Amino acid sequence: MENPKFNFQPRVLASNKDDIRYKGSSGGIITNLIKHLFETNKINSAIGFKFTGVELFKPYIINSFDEYHQTGSIYHEINIYNFLKENIKDIKSPIMISCLPCQISPIKRLMNNNNIETVVLALVCSTQLEKEATYYFLEKNNIDISKVKEFRYRGNGWPSGIQIKTDEKEYFFHNNNSKWIDVFHSQIFNLNRCLSCKDTFGLDADISIADPWLKRYVEKDKIGSSIVITHTINGENIIVSMINNTDLEVIEILSQEDAVLSQKGTLVKKYIFKKYKKRFLKLIKIFRSKFYKKYFFGFSKYHRYFFSKLISIIQRYKGLK
Repeated sequence: MENPKFNFQPRVLASNKDDIRYKGSSGGIITNLIKHLFETNKINSAIGFKFTGVELFKPYIINSFDEYHQTGSIYHEINIYNFLKENIKDIKSPIMISCLPCQISPIKRLMNNNNIETVVLALVCSTQLEKEATYYFLEKNNIDISKVKEFRYRGNGWPSGIQIKTDEKEYFFHNNNSKWIDVFHSQIFNLNRCLSCKDTFGLDADISIADPWLKRYVEKDKIGSSIVITHTINGENIIVSMINNTDLEVIEILSQEDAVLSQKGTLVKKYIFKKYKKRFLKLIKIFRSKFYKKYFFGFSKYHRYFFSKLISIIQRYKGLK
């Protein structure tokens, strides 16, 4: 099982601005980072994301904080590398880029090859989904994607859930023990490369951000905060500067052990997937058949129970703690 060592002390942080903290997926850290970096002239551009309807979320380049939309987490694949490559001439260096751990290396190579200074922010990742997962979920809930005006996967409290607005109705699906979580953890719509993930924490980034999945936060935090881990001197200087300027509130100085423990479920699952990849691919191939998908939504919680039980049995057998 992955047991990374971090260069700097992990912290649990949150935005000092109540509106940003509440609206964010987990404490509003990314929004505050972008705001701070623009205001201190440490970046001249950044990547933002916005909901575009049927195509869900798409990236765009911003040149000031006024152009930024606080959208929260996005749970579908976005090829940020291709977007940056196609829009490389519109980038004003330095740029801040938030991405998944598996996207860091190619993005950094692209930026280096074009002499663009970059601040890289990694989103500590359990897994990523195809767009089909969202389309499937909406269809099964009789929601026409073409009529959706506003959409969020996270935000407005923690851990919150999917929020949808159409002209006729508003919907909310919680992130705990819901049909959406059944879909998210089903492995039916997950990217195949997630079965070979080698870096949950995004160790090659300047800064990594994770949900604080620790008992004391799960039971008490209803607004949102994040585990923030810096990996480079530049990343550490940025976070220290924000703390000193009271842009960020220090909730807790976290041990490295607790930072790893907060993602234990993900780390164990990824270790098992990699070790038994061929066997899981055969199993997942069955799950992804048209027949299985057709009826999956009706027994999704039993599917998730089976999968989590299977992981648990392998975990005990392998003696993973």
